[in-house]
Order: sequence, then C-alpha cells, then structure tokens
Amino acid sequence: MVALALAAVLTAAAVGDSAGRAAHASPGPGGPVEPLVVGGEALVSLLPVPAGSPFLFAVGERGLYRGTPDGAGWTRVGDAPPEGRVVAAVDDGQILLAGDHPPCARGDAGMVPLHRSADGGATWRPVAGTVGLRPLAVWSGAGIALGAGCAGLAVSGDGGVTWQPVPPTGANLDPTAFAPFADPDRIGGLLAGTGEGGTSRLSMLDLSDPTQPLLGDPLLEFWGLGALAALGETLAVGSAVGVAVSRDDGRTWAASRDGLEAVTVDGDPRTDGLSENELRRPFGILAVALDPLDANRLAVGTADGLFVSDDGGATWSGAGGIAGGVPVVIGLADGTLLAQTAAGVVRVGLPRSVATPSAERNGTTVRGPMSDPRARHGNRQRGSR
Repeated sequence: MVALALAAVLTAAAVGDSAGRAAHASPGPGGPVEPLVVGGEALVSLLPVPAGSPFLFAVGERGLYRGTPDGAGWTRVGDAPPEGRVVAAVDDGQILLAGDHPPCARGDAGMVPLHRSADGGATWRPVAGTVGLRPLAVWSGAGIALGAGCAGLAVSGDGGVTWQPVPPTGANLDPTAFAPFADPDRIGGLLAGTGEGGTSRLSMLDLSDPTQPLLGDPLLEFWGLGALAALGETLAVGSAVGVAVSRDDGRTWAASRDGLEAVTVDGDPRTDGLSENELRRPFGILAVALDPLDANRLAVGTADGLFVSDDGGATWSGAGGIAGGVPVVIGLADGTLLAQTAAGVVRVGLPRSVATPSAERNGTTVRGPMSDPRARHGNRQRGSR
C-alpha cells in the first residue's frame, strides 16, 4: 500500500504541469495531427489495446465507439462508460470492465464500483460487492479477468463477475502496470510491481489457470512507474529513465534515452537523486506502442509529447508537434498513430522514416537505472506480491 501511495506521487511528478496543456494541431515531424470526430462528436480518450488488435475502442463526449483496426471506421456502440479505467476483452472486445481504486494511502474514500458489460459496451451492470478494483485485462473466450486494488491483484475465472485475491509472493511490491500479451490465446502479460523507494520490477504473469497464477522471475528492474508493451518476443518498458527493449522475451535488454532527454531523467534517481531542473519539468514515459508490421518502429507517449523510433528504440524523434501528456498511444498497420492528448484523440500521420536508423547506435546494455537482475524464467512464483 505504501508503494501504491508512492506510485501516485510519482505519477504526479511524471505528468508535472503538462496535464492541462493542449495538443498542438500544427504539422510536426511525420505530418499533420488530425483530431478524431465521429458524427460531430469528438473522441476524448482511447482504451489501450495490444499491438495488432482487430478492434479499437474510444470514448467520446457522450458515447462509446468501436473502431476498425485501421482507425478509419467507427461505430457508436453505447453511451459513455461508467467512471474509472475501462478495458475491453483482448480476444473479441465483447466483455468490458470499468472501475478504479483511489490513492491507497487515503483509506476507503472515493471507492469506485466495478461495472461490467457483456455486449460490447452497449449496456453496463454493477458487479455485486466489488469496489475499489482497477481492471487490467479480460479475455472473453477463457472467461479470465485481472484487476488490481490497494490489497494487490485479484483474478476472475468467470469474466469479471466474481473475484478472488491473488496470494502474495512475499516480494512486497504493489502492482502498478500491466500489459496483456498481443496473442489472445496467450493468457497473461507483463506485470510491473513497485516497492518502497520507487524501485519497480518487471515479470511475466501466466493466467492460463486463474486458480493458480504464475509469476515469473524478475526480467528487469527500473526506477519509478513503467509503461509496458509486448508483441511476440518483443517486450518494451518505458520509464522515467528511458526505454528498454528486449527482442528475446526478456532474456537481454537494450536501453536508450537518445532523443528523450527532455522527458526523462539522467542517471539513477535511486542513488543520484533528481536535479533541480528535473524537479521543475514534467518527465516520464506514460505509454508504449509497438508497430504490428515493423519491428523497428516504436512510439511512446510521454509527460510532454509523442516520440517515435524507427531503429528499434535506439534513437527517438518528436512527432506531430504534440505538447502535454500522452497517456495512450496505439500503432496502426499503415504506420500512423492514434494518441490520447489533453485536447482529445488525434491521428498522427507518420511515414516509416521519422527517425534516422543507425546500425552503430543500437542502444546500450542495461545497467544502473534500468538493470537486469539476471533472473530468468525458472523458479516461477505463485501469486502477485
């Protein structure tokens, strides 16, 4: 719980004063920024989906919309969803969950009830007896759902109708980020847990048997909160110190902040602290997107803008002239991006050559602020903490 309270502080520090800053609709590197408007209604937020998802979801000023994977066709499926974080089933988008928990150091005040839709978002019902749970992922076919509250992780074996706590592992880490695997038949994903002092650890969580969740050994350690993405054996972690990418399912990593210096911090805050300049500006990686067709293309939403890499994460360039926080980014098959900004959802036209590839600048071996604890997939633990 202490770590979740710290996570709230780190989130505020990451966003800084950028939350109220609007996205600029002027052309930037990669082309113009196009606000998404459907039937006269502006889309204001995106539901995060894995790379290559066959569907998209966005929330408008009054309704919920389902989109085609190219981001071109949108259909209104219902009214705006209930309060909280909203996730859609990874495999078919038929089950949706909406809920959240308040800052954990503040007691039960502001608890949000969990709501569930079984018809693609057309209608919603409260889940009896479940409050203060932030949904992380759901799979319709398997009937498995994952959520997080102030007491840790919770899992459902009936599609989010009933929930059971995941037993702690003793690692004393609070769940702060989760990204489901892009393959809908692979039930599980990447889980980041944060401890006191702000140190986070990344592991894989196997949910194929919801009665016995399996937590793998740590793959990566970093400072602060993380934004996660997974596609096949490619894993990506964005944090306050840069972006780390693995091409072999987490066995080895390369990290870089080349081009991200204005939105990340230098050195290891656990030992070096933060400079006065860093404390005065927004920093942090809030979202990571992997391109479903180009393994070298990545995009990150940061505390102040959208950035793209075309060389596997070694170097980064600002895209679209967007300012302010970008908490959700989705890469589309045509190379363009959907981004959630303070001004709403925008589409950024990006040819696949925004960043200059370099065979000589391929990231650095992870040490210091992003470290490999050299623990691999053996000795898997049951539980979450």
